[in-house]
Amino acid sequence: MRALMTLIVGLLLGAAALFFWQQQKPEPAIGSMIAGFERQNKLTVFSAQIVPVVTSRDEGIIDLLDAEQTAIIPASVNYTVDLSQLKSADVTWDVADQRMNIVVPGLMIQPPNLFEQNARYYRKGVWVTGSEAEALARRNSKAALAEARRMAQNPQLVTLAKDAGRAAVAQNAAAFMRGAGYPDARIAVRYADEVGK
Repeated sequence: MRALMTLIVGLLLGAAALFFWQQQKPEPAIGSMIAGFERQNKLTVFSAQIVPVVTSRDEGIIDLLDAEQTAIIPASVNYTVDLSQLKSADVTWDVADQRMNIVVPGLMIQPPNLFEQNARYYRKGVWVTGSEAEALARRNSKAALAEARRMAQNPQLVTLAKDAGRAAVAQNAAAFMRGAGYPDARIAVRYADEVGK
């Protein structure tokens, strides 16, 4: 009986010590994590391949002299999050829930890159001079860039990019928290333009 009582008391003392240690566990050094994020600067969280198709037309004196060129120009666009703008107020640690809340700057859509060396052109017209073809190509490049910017704003692409951004930031934060001794910390990431929604 005495041995059993000794065991129970030992277990209770051990549980109390563990509880006390958990309560005294230092909060994670959030400033160090933010400094690590800042070093990443603009984090590319998503890249999309898009293919603008545009057409330019030159009106001739008569219909027979009309010239038309359709260009199919592959392009890519990067979506980034500027982590250098992250401030200490944007990161909070909820001790009770063991949850870190991070508010990151809004997603940025970078200017698209046109791969004109891989473009395909289709021309119509009985007589298309070299200078006319060059002028049509220049107009198509300008139109393709505008179309690529429009396509980059596609809500489905933006949603995919935002999801990828949240996952990337959460993954980095979770790795930091594991190193700080919080392997079970939960990470919640929101964009600044989503706060209050």
